Amino acid sequence: LEGRALTGTITERGSIGAVGGLQLKILAAYENHFQRVLVPSEYDVRDGDWRTPFLMQVSPVGTVDEAYFGLTGHHLVASHP
Repeated sequence: LEGRALTGTITERGSIGAVGGLQLKILAAYENHFQRVLVPSEYDVRDGDWRTPFLMQVSPVGTVDEAYFGLTGHHLVASHP
């Protein structure tokens, strides 16, 4: 998973929630040569417009499954006891 990052909060239901400082986190990933950053699909409007074009992929995700797929290319498999 080298070159990939994920930021956001995770709820008990598996949703990825907003997090502050998104612009700075994306900039830090860019400066450290990350190729892909997954960000919450819901973000704090006080963070401004983070959709600035960079030479990396910034992908909004709303659930843990979407994030896992974005990082690995595979969906999570639910385990049942």
